[in-house]
Amino acid sequence: MNDIFISYNKSDHEFAQDLTLSLQEKGMSCADRDQTIYGRKGWPGEVGTAISNCHCHVLIWTKQASISHIIEFEWHIATLLERKLLVIAADATPFRFPTFDFVTIETESPEATVMQIRKELKGHHPTLTEERLESITRKFRRFNETKPAQVTRKMRIIYFGKKNSP
Repeated sequence: MNDIFISYNKSDHEFAQDLTLSLQEKGMSCADRDQTIYGRKGWPGEVGTAISNCHCHVLIWTKQASISHIIEFEWHIATLLERKLLVIAADATPFRFPTFDFVTIETESPEATVMQIRKELKGHHPTLTEERLESITRKFRRFNETKPAQVTRKMRIIYFGKKNSP
């Protein structure tokens, strides 16, 4: 199991790469996030499985991330899977998802960001039972939609019973 899944908009790729390298230098493992899978058949299952195989979900929050269906899908799947949720506010964009139990990470410096993430990870392990984990993951592995907006809409209906974000 990896320590961290980093969720980011493709426009923030360089920031995410730098963060991944810094975390790896400090001995933390990050899921390899393949940007090319989005839009292919089965991508929701691949992404959901990657998130389920991590202890922590780190979201790089920017203006571009705030309008991304993929980011919303990843956030809600991490929430359902009871992963530790950390938000790096990379700009002043207001956070738009419902207030779940998450920690905001400051971006004063790369070293400070990594140290805060490390601190938050200590002792955290997901507590889902295998049955509950399987119940959640089975659903998103069956998604046939390929467009992010369709995937997010279906996720909202299946997991939250409504078309809009919970």
